Order: sequence, then structure tokens, then C-alpha cells
Amino acid sequence: MISKIVKHLNWQITWYLEQYRIDKKYGIETRKREKLYLEDIDPEKSRGAEWYEPVKWKVFSEIIADLPVKLSDYIFIDVGSGKGRALVFATQYHFQRIIGVELSAQLHSVAMRNITSFEARRGQKSNIELTCCDVREFEFPAGNLIFWMYNPFFGEVMRGFLQNLAEHCAETGNEAYLCYYIPKCREQIEARGDFTPLLPGSTRNYSIYKFDHLHGRMEFADQIPGTA
Repeated sequence: MISKIVKHLNWQITWYLEQYRIDKKYGIETRKREKLYLEDIDPEKSRGAEWYEPVKWKVFSEIIADLPVKLSDYIFIDVGSGKGRALVFATQYHFQRIIGVELSAQLHSVAMRNITSFEARRGQKSNIELTCCDVREFEFPAGNLIFWMYNPFFGEVMRGFLQNLAEHCAETGNEAYLCYYIPKCREQIEARGDFTPLLPGSTRNYSIYKFDHLHGRMEFADQIPGTA
């Protein structure tokens, strides 16, 4: 029993020190887990939201490395961007744009301070853009898209996001990838049939999906009167 407690304490200390080093390196504050911010959001919108937790660089870089594309051809979008840590990590790559979408005005405000501090630390502006809105109301930019998703939401929020994205891709012909860490809604995504898993999610704690244009166009056509 004592050995388990000691092991857990050692894990917590190691985790905290790692998060502290990341924040210190980039001049940001993202290590603290947050949950109370959900109380300040409209219950109708926060019902499908998960609480904030920072991602590790090792996890982020491993998932990005598994993407089978040229990153400079894509726009990076973090849905549920929280305090902006993944956005800062994304600046280590050559994405066309880096966009954070966050529902909580409280976390959005923290992210703005973090990005300002990060840019001051490195002495130049970044290509990070921040948006505070319900992801179901977010207007997808023109271009190929890579979405970072650290277990951000579930249920109706996930359903609405996926449907909007599928319709956008079917209409524009743009490519879209989902980098989904802690994929609690894996079954919901795969049941749709229009997002193809590129990794065996059952053996990893993350999944990568690509929008299937053939299936997506068929599904979208079925929804338009006179095309079925």
C-alpha cells in the first residue's frame, strides 16, 4: 500500500516538473488543470465539453509525426484550444496558419496572454489566431485542414462538429485530418463512415482520421433535394 502511494507521488512530481519546464521554456502558464471554467458557460453549450488538461510535447510530436502529409500544405486548428499550449507547440512546424477555437471566454483570455508572452519571449510574432466560440458555429477556413483534438467534447457537440466539417469538405473538396488524443468518441466517429481511421486506434491512446471524400460526397448528395 505504501509503495503504491510513493509511486503515485513520484509520478505526480515528475508530471508537474515536466509541465513546469515546458511552461518556463515558452514563457506561458498552461500546466494547471481546469474544470471550474465550465460553470461560467451556458449549460446548453457546455453540456458536451470536457475539462481542460495540458498535452505533453512527446505526445503532440508523436501524433503529428504520424500524419502522412506535407504540413506546410495545411492549416492547423485546435478545437478546444484551452490555454494555447498545443498552439505554441504547432509553431515548431510549418503550418500555413495556426488557429485555436475555445468555448470558454476564461480560457480564451488566458490563451491570449500566453500567446503574447510566448511571442515576447521569442522576439517575433507568430501565426497563431484565437477564436472564442462554440465549435459548432466555427467557420472553417479555406484550405486543407488538420484538427488537433485532445478529448475536447462529446455527444451532440461532437456530432455537430463532425457534421459541419463533413459538409464543408464535401462542398469545397478540401482535405481534413483529425488528430484525436484520448479518443473517447472513437465509435461515434467511425460509425459515420465518412472519416477513415489511418491508425489502429485499438492499440494506441490516439487515432488519426481522414475525411473520405467519396463517401462524404455521396452522403452530402443524399441530403440535397432532387439529388438522391
